[in-house]
Amino acid sequence: MRKFEFCAGASRRCRKDESKNMSYFEEYDEMFSEPSKAEQIIEDAKAALWNELTEEVKQLMDDANEAKTKADEIRSEVSSLNWHKAKLEEEVKQLREQKVYVEAHEVPARQVKAIVNHLTKDFRPGDECWVIGSEYERHTCEKCGGKKKVSADIGGETFEIDCPTCRGYGTVSKSTYFPKKSKITNVRMLLCFDSSNRMNIWSTETLNVDSGDDRNRAGYVFKTEEEAKAAIKERYGDENG
Repeated sequence: MRKFEFCAGASRRCRKDESKNMSYFEEYDEMFSEPSKAEQIIEDAKAALWNELTEEVKQLMDDANEAKTKADEIRSEVSSLNWHKAKLEEEVKQLREQKVYVEAHEVPARQVKAIVNHLTKDFRPGDECWVIGSEYERHTCEKCGGKKKVSADIGGETFEIDCPTCRGYGTVSKSTYFPKKSKITNVRMLLCFDSSNRMNIWSTETLNVDSGDDRNRAGYVFKTEEEAKAAIKERYGDENG
C-alpha cells in the first residue's frame, strides 16, 4: 500500500512539474507569435526585392524571346543565302562547262567577227562606198608606128619580129584610174569548217557593188574618196593616165 501511495504521489508531482514547464514555453510562444518591427521591415524588403527581381526576370525573358526571334530570322536568311549560293555555283559550273565545250568545238564569236570584218570591212547592203573606176583608150604604138613589127639585129643578122611594146597588135591601151562613188548591193561569204574545227575561206570576193555580177575584194572597196585616191596612187603611181 505504501508503494502504491508513493507512486501515486510521484505521479502527482510529475503532472505538477509538467504543467509548470508548459506555462513557461507558452509565455515565450506568445512573444514569438507577434512579429517585431524589425521582422516586418525584413519581410517588406524581401517582398520589394522579389517584385523587383520579378520585373527584371520579365525583361530578361522578353529580351531572350526577342533574341530568339532575331536568331530565327538570321538562320532563315542564312539558309536562303546558302540556297542562292548553291544555285549560283551550279550556274557557274554550267558556264564553265559551256566555255570548255566552246573552246573545244566552236569558233569564238570574236574570231568570226574579226574574219567577217576583214572580208567585208564591215560593209552592209545599202552602204555608200568608193571604188576604183577605170577608162581604157587604145593608141597607135609609138614603138612600131602601128606596123606591128620591128627590126631586130640577132647575131649580126636583121630579123622582123613582133613589136614587144604592142605585142604585135600595132596599138596599145592606156588606162586611167579614178575614184568612183558607188553602193554596196550584196554581201556574200562562205566559211567552211572541217572535222578538226579548222576554218577555210572559199572566197575573199565578198562585196557586190552597183548590182554588178562580179564580186569585189574588200581591199578594192573604200569608205571615203580619199582612201580610194590613196589606193590608186599606191597601185598605179605615175602610170595612171
